[in-house]
Amino acid sequence: MNAGYISNLFSDMPTLAEALEKTEMSVVELDVGGKRLFEISTESIDDHGTPRGWIKTICDVTEIHKLNEELKKQASIDELSGLF
Repeated sequence: MNAGYISNLFSDMPTLAEALEKTEMSVVELDVGGKRLFEISTESIDDHGTPRGWIKTICDVTEIHKLNEELKKQASIDELSGLF
């Protein structure tokens, strides 16, 4: 697979194509019927130390992100007084 294969495959979603080309974990925001956050991770497949390919995992983390933001807000604001 050449370097531009992913970019050509997802030419209508350049943000996703760019994230898929990377080997480190990344989070991208895509509009798929509404704005959603996706975490993309990569695992190497090797045969006795020789790289043979990659496994890409794409996980929708939108709800997790929203819950984390709400928890941060709740941890920093007093519900009774509304003060920080």
